[in-house]
Amino acid sequence: MNATSSLVQNNSPLRFGSTEFRDRHFPQLVTLNTTGKDSSESQAPLYLDNAGAPPVPVEVVHAHAHSLAQTLLANPHSSMAAAAAYTSVSINRVRQRILRHFGVSTATHSVVFTANSTAAIKLVADRFPWSPKSLFCYHQSSHTSIIGIRSRFSDTKSVFCFQSKELDSILSLTESTNGNVSSINADETHHLLSYPAQSNFSGERFPLEWVQAVRSLDHIPQPFSSHSSSCHKSNWRVLIDCASMVSTTRLDLAKTQADFAVVSFYKMFGFPTSLGALIVRNDATSLLTTSPRKYFGGGTVAAIAANSEYHRFRSGVAEQLEEGTLPFTEILALNHGFEFVEKTIGGWDILSQHVTDLAEYAQSRLGELRHETDHQLPVCKLYSPMTQNTKGPIIAFNIQTSTGTLIHHSQFMTLASIHNINIRSGCFCNPGACQQYLEISAQDIKQNHEVYGHVCGGSTDIGRPTGALRISFGFANIVSDVDRFLDFIQEFFVSKHDAIDNGIVSGLTRPRLIPYISAIHVYPIKSCGAISVTSWPMCDSGLVCDRKWMLVDRIHFQPLTQKKCPKMCRILIEKLDPYVGMMQVVYSSEYETHKTNDDQLVIMFDPIMPHSDRVPLNHDPADYDHQLSEKGDFSIVPKKISQADEWFSRHLGVDVCFVRSSTTAHIQSATMANLDKHHHTTMTPSFANKSPYLIISQSSYDLVATRVKQKNPVAHVDIMAFRPNLVIHGLIPFSEDQWISKSIQLGGTQFEIQEHCSRCQMICIDQATCKRHSEPLSTLAKMHRIDGRVVFGVHAWSKDQHLEFKIIHVGDVYTPPKMNL
Repeated sequence: MNATSSLVQNNSPLRFGSTEFRDRHFPQLVTLNTTGKDSSESQAPLYLDNAGAPPVPVEVVHAHAHSLAQTLLANPHSSMAAAAAYTSVSINRVRQRILRHFGVSTATHSVVFTANSTAAIKLVADRFPWSPKSLFCYHQSSHTSIIGIRSRFSDTKSVFCFQSKELDSILSLTESTNGNVSSINADETHHLLSYPAQSNFSGERFPLEWVQAVRSLDHIPQPFSSHSSSCHKSNWRVLIDCASMVSTTRLDLAKTQADFAVVSFYKMFGFPTSLGALIVRNDATSLLTTSPRKYFGGGTVAAIAANSEYHRFRSGVAEQLEEGTLPFTEILALNHGFEFVEKTIGGWDILSQHVTDLAEYAQSRLGELRHETDHQLPVCKLYSPMTQNTKGPIIAFNIQTSTGTLIHHSQFMTLASIHNINIRSGCFCNPGACQQYLEISAQDIKQNHEVYGHVCGGSTDIGRPTGALRISFGFANIVSDVDRFLDFIQEFFVSKHDAIDNGIVSGLTRPRLIPYISAIHVYPIKSCGAISVTSWPMCDSGLVCDRKWMLVDRIHFQPLTQKKCPKMCRILIEKLDPYVGMMQVVYSSEYETHKTNDDQLVIMFDPIMPHSDRVPLNHDPADYDHQLSEKGDFSIVPKKISQADEWFSRHLGVDVCFVRSSTTAHIQSATMANLDKHHHTTMTPSFANKSPYLIISQSSYDLVATRVKQKNPVAHVDIMAFRPNLVIHGLIPFSEDQWISKSIQLGGTQFEIQEHCSRCQMICIDQATCKRHSEPLSTLAKMHRIDGRVVFGVHAWSKDQHLEFKIIHVGDVYTPPKMNL
């Protein structure tokens, strides 16, 4: 497809696929400011995460709201009431509509409503008649929710993960029993095979013919037989995960006769988000209703006695498995979702063709992108099959540098976020496909988590690929969305011939005769305000009290940062005396002209004691903060609410725990040295991310600020957004790039420069107003990227021994680097 496709040629007003259609039915994609940025910089959102969830059509919401306002509904369990009876009838009509959509009827299939497709999968896992000889086989590209079924088995030989070629080989070599599916016999062994109709990672579609071929098996074929003892008679049942495929394409279950099919309706219509379904063949319902139960809920029984063991279940599979009151208002909303696709858009075939054309156009354009350097390497490494009839509207890829090095997906997402571009990154809850395309072994995954701390959905760049980027198309997308996305990649990730100097040479300035420290900043509370000083004591963990404390989200057990809570920049440090052991914290409200007692908090802590006769103040530190556990486990936070906890929680609007680092710098330095051998990165005894010191060059900042102002004279830029500890004045811009793995001297202290500081969207937060901007990250990304990472400043560690109580001063002279021995 190209930009003159039929979607564009017939771009008449309100035609599906036109700008006018999108703007009318999806106003949230026109001007909505989703990033919290200053409205003067806000861009209309670009939404390319439809495989995650499509945006909600406003017509569906309005129609559903009108229906609720005009119709009296009631709990279906109040069956004798007229409103309840009407609700029950309406729910059953929705069931029938769902079955018609999938090409079947109540004569052959039943709909069991669940919370989502994951709940439907769990329902099968919990109710399937497993036996000691049962096998569970799943495709490597299965969603995590499918893989989770394996937890039902203690014997790993009963679980088999297969790839497409393996199953093709098995089925081609297997002589089936004339294609007939055996009837269910309670005495037989039942096996379950599952695979996705469409990979939610790459969009690859898998053969639907597998369903009938597997269901026709009456034995255990190789290589499955090596995973289980043989049995005379076997029943194979198939669970197909339809959630990804049916979001834009119809699936005919009359032809694809899976025993169990699972869907999530929010992936089809965007609304409601609390509803999915298990569609089960009627001849397979007994598989889910005959096994002993560990629990049953309201609405599932026909008769029950409270004071005895007597109870009898209802007869239908839906009645037995739908526990509790159904979300009846959400179920009836599905009518409006079907109406939107079938009538407003014009049908599922039109929708399917539209998103297929967009995906084909996008994948072709992505594949054509080349770095404008001598080797002209591709910009994108694509993980999706090129043949459109074997894939859905999903494209997975990574960006690579002009030298072929993959850029970590978090680097891309940082820039995409500040430009209001919404896509998905990571493994998309599909670890098998991620392993396959990125060539990650099971041992790699274990090492990434246990050694480097990587978690699913994590954004930390650990120096190796851990995920990919994914764009996916839906009913709200148009051709210009693809063009804007390609323009973004072209602007920020395509290397140019004239970018060898990183855009720096033209900004060179004469260095001062003798560079020196021009500013010192201490950040006692991680991600909160700094206190600027002219001199300050040092210790093994860096500047004394620097990032000694941190706020931990009590609900999610994660450190709180400005990326999640920009209001943290309003937490300022008015006084900090490490010799007395006192810190005065204030909350600076944009609405108040003067401080009140409630805006101030005094925190006492053990002072540093340069003299043996210095005695600590008589106080209990627990009155002010909590010590983090020795293991650094954020999930182990004290239940007691301290005075500081209450103060920070009230001002930030987040339930937090105020914690301090757990042990002394001396003990932590020894631990850090051991950890560093495995992590290959700097571990610090404070709550600093990478190192005790972050050093930046004033001239480098001045050059970036100048470029920002040249692009936009009113753009926001502030050196404090980079959160430096030490600022050096008088250097050539970006000459600090030459310091890596070398040592410099500031005053009488030697510092080992370890690595560049990678930058994220946090530097775009205005420290005075809490508002987000696109600068300076947008400009910096074009000026200064090393190995695909946007960097600014360097991480440092002091090489000197016995640092305790050594003082560093503004004005301390800089001595050029020396190579480490």
